[in-house]
Amino acid sequence: MKDKNNNEIEEEKKNINKDSDTKDDNFKKRIEANKKFIEEIKKTQESNKEDNTNIIFKLPKQTFVNFLFTLLISVVIDYILFISITGYKPWLEVEPQNKFLLFFTIFTVSFSVLDTVLRNVMLRFFPKIVFMSGGTINILITVIVFISCSFIPRITLVSHFDVIIIIMLLLIARSIINYYINKKINLIVIKKRKK
Repeated sequence: MKDKNNNEIEEEKKNINKDSDTKDDNFKKRIEANKKFIEEIKKTQESNKEDNTNIIFKLPKQTFVNFLFTLLISVVIDYILFISITGYKPWLEVEPQNKFLLFFTIFTVSFSVLDTVLRNVMLRFFPKIVFMSGGTINILITVIVFISCSFIPRITLVSHFDVIIIIMLLLIARSIINYYINKKINLIVIKKRKK
């Protein structure tokens, strides 16, 4: 009996040793496979570093005539939008009521000029910020310009909630209008190239 038990114990030890040997072999195989995988990744990264190309955006040169043209379009669009929004929701008050149109025009023109100039300055000197933000920096510029124009003498804003609504409506309407204007300009450019 003791011999049988000893034989069984020895066989179990052998089986355990075989299992541990196979586990060690599997572990070693996994380590080797992982090393090969890491080496392949390093090789692909090195080849990608060699193939790495920088994407360069060449912005069209902004001439003074183009700038004046975009400024004029911006002033006209903003004036129309502000008048239409004011007819829907009064958001601006002027001290002498008989000079409302004059101060409204001053507000709109100063807003449009400052907004267009700051956008062009950002695009000219900080294009990386504009592209990295996806153009959302323009929203911040519009909000800052709107708030700064509200400090024009004799102009008071009715309420903060109305101003938030005005800015949102203005941004949405301007983006839609600019989208259609740019689409029209691109179609004209494509037609001229085909000729």
